[in-house]
Amino acid sequence: MSLKQKTLLSFLVGAAIMAALSAFLYANFVEIRVETGFLEFTDTVRSKSLQLRRHEKNYLLYAPDTAGLEATAIRAYLGELDAILAQVPRPGRGLAASLGPLVGEYRQQFARIETLVAAIAAARKPNGPDGPFNLLNKSVLDARQRFALAPFAAGFALAVVFFG
Repeated sequence: MSLKQKTLLSFLVGAAIMAALSAFLYANFVEIRVETGFLEFTDTVRSKSLQLRRHEKNYLLYAPDTAGLEATAIRAYLGELDAILAQVPRPGRGLAASLGPLVGEYRQQFARIETLVAAIAAARKPNGPDGPFNLLNKSVLDARQRFALAPFAAGFALAVVFFG
């Protein structure tokens, strides 16, 4: 074999190795892009579900007083979750499809909770200011106010003890 043939052969082998490595890197790049898209999707679903949980907590904690505002926010986040699940990229569509029925089940359970809260609110109104629901609310508010002042009272007592 001549020197020209050896040089040409080594160049072709080097070029073939570089082409194979480039194809492998491109395939990895495409796979990473798909996985990044799926990670963005999961992060979006996670943040929306955390916001949904926050509004659910507020709904259960402050219902029936602020039930309307929180219920509206919960329904809005459920709608956003439905829209997000409808736009899932192709590779993760199977996993996201399993979340759809769960969001629907959550919506049904929340509707039942709303019905119960509405029934409690309806039973609360005819009770009047001295009814059991309102007395319970007053005692809870009184306890909150007492516990809010407890650290100040304890600090004042310690100051009196130490400083005479």
